[in-house]
Amino acid sequence: MGIILRLLILGENISDVIKEFYIMGGAFLVPGNVTSSAEANFYGNPVASQVVVTNMDNIYIVPLNVTNKAIVTMEHINMIRKLTDNPLIQIMDEAMEYYIEAYKKLIPGINGAPLHDVLTLFLMVNPEMGSSIRRDVKILTAAEGRGTSIADFRVSSKPAEKNINIYLDFNYQGFIEDFIQVMSS
Repeated sequence: MGIILRLLILGENISDVIKEFYIMGGAFLVPGNVTSSAEANFYGNPVASQVVVTNMDNIYIVPLNVTNKAIVTMEHINMIRKLTDNPLIQIMDEAMEYYIEAYKKLIPGINGAPLHDVLTLFLMVNPEMGSSIRRDVKILTAAEGRGTSIADFRVSSKPAEKNINIYLDFNYQGFIEDFIQVMSS
């Protein structure tokens, strides 16, 4: 968020140059991963996060409650290994083993590791593979609520005036197929 904020401060016409902003951040209607309500990216710089969602347009937020479902398993990695002899897959293999073990400690019973940023990139390239809702977003900046992301999801709530979209879900099978195809090519 800090980078986007710096660009906003330094370049008055940033929205003329950059047409859309895809942000992995926030946690809506679920616990956070840093506090009981805050996700790490928004928690790390809640002021910048709030300035960005208040002042920018064409924002697409891919929150923790969605990225947590972007689970890649060792079976997926093994499939990639069978499809390519790229030596970088060996590094990815070791990294995924590490993350899967770390996530098993955090979330008992999980069979892989969620690839938060990879999902965000996937939705940036394939926006039709996800479903989103247009809502105003507020990020709390102080005290116990620091980094908490809030949006009104009630049926009676109105869409945001600006084009601020929060992803609610994505096509998991399409994500996995794309991940395997990209990583094995």
